[in-house]
Amino acid sequence: MLNNMGNLSAQDQISETIINWAATRLDEIVFEPKDGFYSFNIVVDAYEKGAEELHKIKQTYREKYFHNAKLSTVVVKDAFEILGSSNVKYNKLFINTSIDGTHVLIVLDNASYQCDQTIDLIYNKFADLQVRYFHEEQNIKIGLMCDSDKLDVNSIKEDGFGFGYDFINIESIF
Repeated sequence: MLNNMGNLSAQDQISETIINWAATRLDEIVFEPKDGFYSFNIVVDAYEKGAEELHKIKQTYREKYFHNAKLSTVVVKDAFEILGSSNVKYNKLFINTSIDGTHVLIVLDNASYQCDQTIDLIYNKFADLQVRYFHEEQNIKIGLMCDSDKLDVNSIKEDGFGFGYDFINIESIF
């Protein structure tokens, strides 16, 4: 449509101007932040690519966590063999497994825990056990604790231990 002067109408003219302007600035508008902000499409695309990467990272963490959980079963079995060979009675077991490693907490009966020589021997054997599994790029910690009526399993859970088992009552604690 022509205006009085034989030119394009204002609407057509502004449309053409915007198209020309946009065509010369695609990289600037799309890939560069404007006033500190990126375009919607860049944000969506980055999110989608990030979501794919996030999925890969999560899968790697899941695999590492599961590997550590499986390794904790081996460590616990070996620890129980050490305790059994020393005639030490254990009442409870707590495990804190993460992608960084495993912390095993074994709660001993009072009589077993009070024998200093036995505890020293067990800790020395546990130290060897920890070193053996640490070489598999795992951070393994094994601790002992004396059982008592005041043992607060909720505090243990709050400390990150996601698995708890009571050998006296033969049941999961959590």
